[in-house]
Amino acid sequence: MKLKETSLDWALKHILRDGDTDLFPKPFEFAIAKEQWARLKPNLANVEINGHQWQGTRRLVVPKSDFAFRSITQLDPLDSILFAAIIKEIGGNIEKRRPKYLDGTVFSYRFDPSTSGRLYSENSGWEDFWKRTIEHCSNYTHVLVTDISDWYNQIYHHTIENQISISNIDINYWHAIKNLIANASEGVSRGIPIGPHPSHLLAELAMIPTDEFIKGISPAFCRYVDDIHIFCNSEVQANKILYQLADNLDKTQKIQLSRRKTKIFPTSIFAKTASDNAIDKPINKFEQEMLAAVRSYTSSPYQKVSISVVKPVDLAKLSKNNIESVVTEYLKADQIDYVRLRWFIRRLAQVGASGGVEILVKNFGSLMPAVADVAQYFESATKNYEGSWVDIGDDLIDLYNSDVVQVSEYLKVIILSLFSRIRDLNHIEKVTSLYVDGTAMTKRKIVLAAANGEMAGWLSGLKGDYKNSDPWLRRALIYSMRVLPRDERTFWLISVNKRVKGLDELVAKSIA
Repeated sequence: MKLKETSLDWALKHILRDGDTDLFPKPFEFAIAKEQWARLKPNLANVEINGHQWQGTRRLVVPKSDFAFRSITQLDPLDSILFAAIIKEIGGNIEKRRPKYLDGTVFSYRFDPSTSGRLYSENSGWEDFWKRTIEHCSNYTHVLVTDISDWYNQIYHHTIENQISISNIDINYWHAIKNLIANASEGVSRGIPIGPHPSHLLAELAMIPTDEFIKGISPAFCRYVDDIHIFCNSEVQANKILYQLADNLDKTQKIQLSRRKTKIFPTSIFAKTASDNAIDKPINKFEQEMLAAVRSYTSSPYQKVSISVVKPVDLAKLSKNNIESVVTEYLKADQIDYVRLRWFIRRLAQVGASGGVEILVKNFGSLMPAVADVAQYFESATKNYEGSWVDIGDDLIDLYNSDVVQVSEYLKVIILSLFSRIRDLNHIEKVTSLYVDGTAMTKRKIVLAAANGEMAGWLSGLKGDYKNSDPWLRRALIYSMRVLPRDERTFWLISVNKRVKGLDELVAKSIA
């Protein structure tokens, strides 16, 4: 089976629009893919997807909250395009089998691809999930609140296989997906990649049997990903449903409900929690004004807005003092609401409002679960920040050398990625000094930072390293040699072009 060229076109648009994941900086390879698409697309269109050998994935442990972590996965760039194209082709069949959105039961990740590359509906469903909960709280006396422990890592591959079959999806797609998720889980028959956007629809597919079971035993329920609210007219009835659900999940998929998050509440009490979540509640008036200002220029949470079109009255709302007030308010809470804080940082990144650069660097240690969003924000604020990027670079180097960052490869990668994208951070000599003791992932960022700083002399000494490097570092080494003098680069590429193929070859062509 081969994928449609239209699906591949859409997949590239999707990744250029939304990235391959929110948790890693977007790899430069996708810009190369766009530039070389006329050469690349025919090769991808000829891939027999049901027998495709998926490349090795990159896996890292990242902070989720103060004391919680999760393992995330990044696919090879070409595999990311193929995965997105597969989901584009089968997503309609999956969506048809799910309860309709207007039924008011399942709100998360509704498949709704757009010509611009959007994969899911612009309406995230989060607020509607809580509004529906409020409605049910008015009609029932008790609510069972639960979620599935470590859901994405516990998804049983056989469940996905069964649901693909029931959804009238060609078996060849299953072979492709099975090979991908088995490769990502290193042969274990559980778990799907956490990070790639298309994975969400596989998780929703795997939840269909549970949705159907709950519908058969409960008066009413609603779900967002693995957060489940089941409504009843007595505590006894809620307990009965809890036991039935736990038993069903154990027998059918050998998965368990979260002990910490499973509780039964009188709806009179839980309605207040639902109300707090259903309404967009900024932490103070400054956040409220800033979010309203950003929304006045775009309703999409992804579209970038040039700060040059922002009116002076709105720029005043996005001032440094106001931004620092909001961030300070979040950070002083006993339990930091990282979900809302990340949302706020992303809105600042949409317009590149630079007033948060200094306070975010200063409080980096308290922002670990939001660090990917902080990095994206810094990049968006590059052109608008009027302070000293060199001083910010000093702070980032100090952070890199701190004890906490040194035990987290993910945090090191995120910090180094900033030096590879923001030239004015400077300190490239200090960054390149880290290369010798680096891992493949950190070396990749250091090499890209050296190219960003036009360290041609230093990079020249690495010309032979690509031969024994992993694919990600190898491509970075080739791409970074673009800063070498033309004659030196041309001569070096003669030997490189004899060795490279696939995406490596396209990267080499891009610097010729």
